Amino acid sequence: MSADNGIYILETRDSHRVEIYTNMFGDDVHCEVNTFGEGVVAWRVAHAQAIDNLDWYENNQAYMVGKYLHDVWGKSKVFYDYDEAHAEAVRKEAEDVAWTEYGICLIRRPEYSMT
Repeated sequence: MSADNGIYILETRDSHRVEIYTNMFGDDVHCEVNTFGEGVVAWRVAHAQAIDNLDWYENNQAYMVGKYLHDVWGKSKVFYDYDEAHAEAVRKEAEDVAWTEYGICLIRRPEYSMT
């Protein structure tokens, strides 16, 4: 594994919030909660390498930024509380990765939405 890796917390302003409820049958039901145009701050945590590719896409191929975000953070759990996202980053670094060159980093992109 290349050493240029880290745990990255992506902060976006999503168009709606996804909540999971358990119905009376014990099934998880995903519900999208409208934020009435204001958006909601969301954090996603991922282990990634060569994260500077995000800057490159933004500067050279802006049409690819959405795909890149989904490639890196698309399967990540969504957190609506930064402290929970940071705790997940600490857990992921300790249990899943063990060592990173860049540690835990926050990437703020409020101009993007993943929903």
